[in-house]
Parts: sequence; structure tokens; C-alpha cells
Amino acid sequence: MFKNLKNKLIFYQNNQSIKNKIGVQFWLDIYNKNKHCEYEIIKERDGSFLVNVLGDVDLSHYDDIRRAIAIMCGTSQNINSLNEHKLSNIPFKFGVVDGYFDISYNHLIDLDFLPKVITKDFLASHNDIVSINIPEVHGKIDLSHNKIQEINLDFCLSEKIEMAYNEISSIEVSRPLKYISCMNNQLKHCHIDDCETVYICYNPLEKVFLPKNCIKYNFENTPFYSKNFQNKHVSMDEINMFFEEKLILEILLIDEKNKKIKYKL
Repeated sequence: MFKNLKNKLIFYQNNQSIKNKIGVQFWLDIYNKNKHCEYEIIKERDGSFLVNVLGDVDLSHYDDIRRAIAIMCGTSQNINSLNEHKLSNIPFKFGVVDGYFDISYNHLIDLDFLPKVITKDFLASHNDIVSINIPEVHGKIDLSHNKIQEINLDFCLSEKIEMAYNEISSIEVSRPLKYISCMNNQLKHCHIDDCETVYICYNPLEKVFLPKNCIKYNFENTPFYSKNFQNKHVSMDEINMFFEEKLILEILLIDEKNKKIKYKL
């Protein structure tokens, strides 16, 4: 039907709805950079499509960014529209992806298409994501450079999570992690029970609890750290003791205030 991918792309720009399994296959041929994977395409009862993949799925546009840098440096002579084919939607759902799943450097907001299971890394940085229900991911997760405001990590299997440059204001994680980064967010409250490496610098932190097993950590350049520790290196015990003492003081002040109110009455 089509002689090359360019003709396919023109077709789908003019016919955006996918009506059959052949259409799903063509869409994947166009956008998935990995050409060495196997697809199982299932038509659901409601007419939508579900795709299981044996192999990696790479729908990112990171190559476009590198090409732009090459052009700015004068090493490339021709560029048309760099953002022309960035994805704002994926017109079907994924089921199980036996490999990594990369949707970085797009314009994605709605993530209803996400796989239920990803056996390797899940990469979704540099999009317009506001909220997300994280699927079953067995590798690392990268959600940096988005617009995420709230996130629940307690049911997430991944041990390495990157969430820098978002708009998250509070985070609590009770399950074990190896690495988490929430740099450059809006964090005021951070409570992490078990993690080896924690990066939470450049946040308006007011309350922090970090685990004793934390080997690497960085929360410098935060108002609370500058004010209370004068940017000196302190241990996890010192940090947690500071907040325990602060909490006790707040309870005593509240108790004293209640006594005064009762006395007046």
C-alpha cells in the first residue's frame, strides 16, 4: 500500500483514527525506533486495540534534540520542523512490554495508553504529564521535566526513581528504594523510610525525614537547610533528631496555648 515510511506518515496525518490491526502495525512502524520486536495486536470488544510487545519500545524524540544541537553547532545543513512529529497522543493501549518503554521528549499529557507491565526501564522525561498511575515497572523510572503535582510510590516496584523538575509538594515513601531524586520541585514535606541515595535539593523544604541507611544525600540549597544547619554537612541522625525536637516543641507550645485558653474561660 505504501512504498516508504514517509508516505505512511502523510497518510496518518490525514487519517488519524486507526480502524484495524494493519493500521496499528503501520503506526508502530512509523514511530517505534526499535525495528526488531514482535507485536501481538488484540482488538478489544469496544473496538479499541491492545498491543503486547516482545522487545523494546522507543517512541522518544531525543534524536531530534541531538539533531537540533548539531544544527546549532553548524554540523548539519538542513532541518524542517523539529517538533513536527512529536507525540501528543497514542491511539491505542499497551499491555505487556517485555523490554524498556521510552516516551521521552514528546508532548504527552494523557497516559491512558501506558502498559500494565514493563520488564525493564520506563522513561517519560520531558513531556507535559500532570498526573500518573505508575504501572508495574521492573527497571528504573524517569519522570523528570514534567508537570507532575502528586504521585504515589508505595505500590511501585521500581527501586530507582527520577522525578527532578516537577511540581510535587509532598512525598512519602514507606517501601525500600535504592535511589530517588526530587530536585527542583515544590517539596515542603519529604518522608522516606528506606533509601540508599536521596537528592532533594532546590526545594522549599519545611519538614524532612530521611532513613539512617541513606549513604548519599543532598538537600543543600533549601531554606530549611541553610537556616538550621548553616549549609554544614550533617548526618541522618542529626537531621531526624532536629525534626523530632521541633515536633516536641510544637506539641508543648500547643499544650501551653490550650492551658491559657482554659484559664481565660
